[in-house]
Amino acid sequence: MRIKAGISKVTPTGKVKKPKGEEAVHKHVLGTFTPDELKLVKKIGKGVSEAIEILVSEGRPKAQTIFNGMF
Repeated sequence: MRIKAGISKVTPTGKVKKPKGEEAVHKHVLGTFTPDELKLVKKIGKGVSEAIEILVSEGRPKAQTIFNGMF
């Protein structure tokens, strides 16, 4: 079982904006977070913690219902 959080940016319309090219991907994945991104990472971390608690206490289907696509 895994819990996955995406790191791609999203446009104002909600479309996923992935970096193009190997160098751009490396820079995106290994780069530092902006202050706004850091706030989001902290929010996602809290959500992942809550998802794990629900996963363990109430099972995968319940956790998926609550958390899929939330962040």
